[in-house]
Amino acid sequence: MKYLYIILISIILALLFRVITTAPAETETFTGNVEAHTPTITPTPSKNEVVKEIVRVFGREGGDVALEAVAIFTCESNLKWNARNDWNTNGSVDIGIAQINSVHGFTEEEMKDYVKNIQYAYELYTKQGWHPWTCARTLGYL
Repeated sequence: MKYLYIILISIILALLFRVITTAPAETETFTGNVEAHTPTITPTPSKNEVVKEIVRVFGREGGDVALEAVAIFTCESNLKWNARNDWNTNGSVDIGIAQINSVHGFTEEEMKDYVKNIQYAYELYTKQGWHPWTCARTLGYL
């Protein structure tokens, strides 16, 4: 299993390098207001679109944090916008790219919006680090 994670991280790093070196510079910055986001036009984003958004949002914390975010969210949801985990013992549900828990008050449809999901994940990260994500422990980031 450890080797699978190493291979996965290597693939993610290669994709991320490709995204960073080919993506145009972004001037838009996240304001911290998740509610102000206009829903995404692409209902089913490609993994490339998802990685670009993760890098755009988490990249302001540095390249290492962006790489960690891609790895953690790949582990959590395989970067699927519609990923859903119903196995929480408290009856809550984890939804979307970053597996945002329903206790945060968002609807399932809001959390399936990959941009909003990633932006809220960034808010959680800035307040709690990687602690909300099980995969952060699994991958050794905690």
